[in-house]
Amino acid sequence: MTVVATNNNDGYIFVVGGPCGCGKSSISEGLAEYLGIPFIEGDDVHPAENVRKMSEGIPLTDDDRWGWLTKIADISFEKLMLPSGEQTTHKTTKYAIVGCSALKKKYRDHIAEEVSKLSHGVNIKVVYIFINISIEDSRARVAARKNHYMKPNMVDSQFKILEAPAGEELLIDGDRVNQKGTAIVLDPSGKDKQVMMDEVIGGLKRVDMI
Repeated sequence: MTVVATNNNDGYIFVVGGPCGCGKSSISEGLAEYLGIPFIEGDDVHPAENVRKMSEGIPLTDDDRWGWLTKIADISFEKLMLPSGEQTTHKTTKYAIVGCSALKKKYRDHIAEEVSKLSHGVNIKVVYIFINISIEDSRARVAARKNHYMKPNMVDSQFKILEAPAGEELLIDGDRVNQKGTAIVLDPSGKDKQVMMDEVIGGLKRVDMI
């Protein structure tokens, strides 16, 4: 299907975030299917040293994450480039989707700042679709996963630093729409993928981004 945004942004990077086990890959995949584009799996972008640490149950520090977050921004922006190699123009709305935990506000700010450096005046907005899973559900989902380097004992370390988007970060806050906001927060409790996708698509349509 063809999806066209109706506001003044030239492109969007949708970052599907939240703690481990929240369903980032599943929602990224669903949104990518809806928009007809591939998505970037942020876990695959981690440098080997980060993967080693997480595999050994060692929590990542801010210093471990900065390079990864910068690479997330770089790769996401590349997906917004036209086939000719030219940047997007006001005539073409482009999308990129990436799964990335983006647990702290300063991480989210860093990705947006790096994209801004690359955009050279083209109006690209980074939007966070943040899945605010409970620590109990996160523990259960991670424990049920197989063949993933993120182990159950790492869940608590993520929740210790978690800063879910709130206040002026929110694009949608109840009945209020804040076009200067950057995040849509979802509660996945008791919801299947289809219900979650309906909320994602409905939220993005409500703020005229798709």
